[in-house]
Amino acid sequence: MSRKTTWTCNTCGQTFISPSEIPRGGIAVRLCPICSSSDIMQAGMEEAQETTEMVEDFPVHETIKVIKGLTFYRSTRFWKAALLTESFGKRQISVYLWVSKDGHWKRKQKYTVKSRREWLQDSKAITELFKDF
Repeated sequence: MSRKTTWTCNTCGQTFISPSEIPRGGIAVRLCPICSSSDIMQAGMEEAQETTEMVEDFPVHETIKVIKGLTFYRSTRFWKAALLTESFGKRQISVYLWVSKDGHWKRKQKYTVKSRREWLQDSKAITELFKDF
């Protein structure tokens, strides 16, 4: 009796049996068959939570006021969220990736956008890169 493994896409939220695989640099990259995202997770690997839209206790520095936050996913090991914050009287949007170490969340990555103009420039460059992705 064979056991079928299910996968969940962290981008579109769909669950499926078998991801698509394409060779990229000599490595088979697994992709969501719905949206072609490579941000997929094998069922049972980590417990993911649905996207939440609330101001929860995000692990940011005490000088940062969280106005609104959206959790993309959270497991026992990783937490990824976009936050609208205010610090020193200025607002910005940041995407954080935290990793759990010794029972505490530590920031692993942070990408910050300080203005709509900056976002338009960044998103244009990223969209251009997706053409070769």
